[in-house]
Amino acid sequence: MAAARIQRWALTLSAYEYKIVYKEGKQNSNADALSRLPLNRVGKTEVPAEMIMLMDHMDSTPVTAQQIKAWTRKDPILGQITNYVLKGWPNYRDNDEMKPYFSRKTELSVFDSCLLWGNRVVFPNPGRDIILQELHEGHQGISRMKVLARGYVWWPNMDAEIEQTVRACHKCMSNMPTEAQCIIKPMVKDTY
Repeated sequence: MAAARIQRWALTLSAYEYKIVYKEGKQNSNADALSRLPLNRVGKTEVPAEMIMLMDHMDSTPVTAQQIKAWTRKDPILGQITNYVLKGWPNYRDNDEMKPYFSRKTELSVFDSCLLWGNRVVFPNPGRDIILQELHEGHQGISRMKVLARGYVWWPNMDAEIEQTVRACHKCMSNMPTEAQCIIKPMVKDTY
């Protein structure tokens, strides 16, 4: 288990170039930055080179960045969320469909008209079936499909849709391991 986890981390981190440098605690004044309250200001932030690389590679996938941009513009919810990310969030949410986005509002960003949550693309509704088919192509099961999806895409209720996709697949259901039935034996009372 640990070896697989280390391999996944090594694979994920291999996309970055980094140099580890020791910094003495007295000089490391930003070590507790995550414990501070976030600023309410919306400002421009630089897009990391890794994000640009990710978006460049999207054109060689079954769904292109151009398609995602077009679908995002046509989707009324994602269009509104994109507007909020660029111009600032209101103090209240308009409807329940926006609830998942409001809970992630400090982590959402827009790059090249595509909505991102961290380094994952927030996928518009029209392309979700294509992505689910692509993720399911290897018939790897629910857990592996979720892990793969969580590395690249996100949308509300994505996990439930992945589970539904796998459960609707006859090939996956026939290959799924069955739970071993335990033989129930009555307990015998010893007399002392």
